[in-house]
Amino acid sequence: MKRYGRIQSIPDSIGVLLFSSFLMNVGGFAVYTFLSIYLSQTLHFSALQVGSILTANLLAQRGLPLVMGLVGDRTSHSQMIIFGYLIRGLGFLGIAFFQQYWIILLCALLAGLGGALFGPSVSAVFASVSIDLYKQVFATYNQALNLGVITGPIVAGLLISIDPVFPFLWAGLIFLLMALLIFFFRKEYQTPRSSESVIFTLKEVFSHRSFIFFLLVLCFYWMIFQLLFLFLFIPIQSVVMLNR
Repeated sequence: MKRYGRIQSIPDSIGVLLFSSFLMNVGGFAVYTFLSIYLSQTLHFSALQVGSILTANLLAQRGLPLVMGLVGDRTSHSQMIIFGYLIRGLGFLGIAFFQQYWIILLCALLAGLGGALFGPSVSAVFASVSIDLYKQVFATYNQALNLGVITGPIVAGLLISIDPVFPFLWAGLIFLLMALLIFFFRKEYQTPRSSESVIFTLKEVFSHRSFIFFLLVLCFYWMIFQLLFLFLFIPIQSVVMLNR
């Protein structure tokens, strides 16, 4: 009879980071679910302005993680997480407090930059756990992210019924509180610093052709996902307004 090893308890510091990952997606999806509606219906931005704000955010959040991951490997992943949470929180608060197009564009860019800062470093910290906890931690991590995706729009729906800026205000405060929480556990998130050159690391990455091909295929998935997720709620909101 096959025997299975016991499930080991996850350290408190990793548990805190898992919980912050859940809140990260709750806050993020609470914002992005209604961001396009808020910009178009509340602030009355044009389609071009809404598109440019969303694009700036996505370019920073999806385009910079490779660079920020390389920086984190050579500096400190705990600092990257803290700064990422802080910058993302300030970006969301800026969207809540300001209504000028150029300021919101900058805040959206900051929010995306914050996501690029902490995303790779969170994964790096999880990857540094012992081999016995590796699968358990990453399985829990994915569950926490998925639960955040589900919970975020629900929270946003409740908050936006009170005031349209509440989802952004709430998300901004959540990220600032998470930065403070991670700060107290920062010594527990120490990972080995890479001594390899950036060029050598990039050569290693791009030498795996099958992996690069897999990433290119995923680009189409993310294109469709972002288009549906970010713009689906605009026609829904229009139908709701017509039925009132």
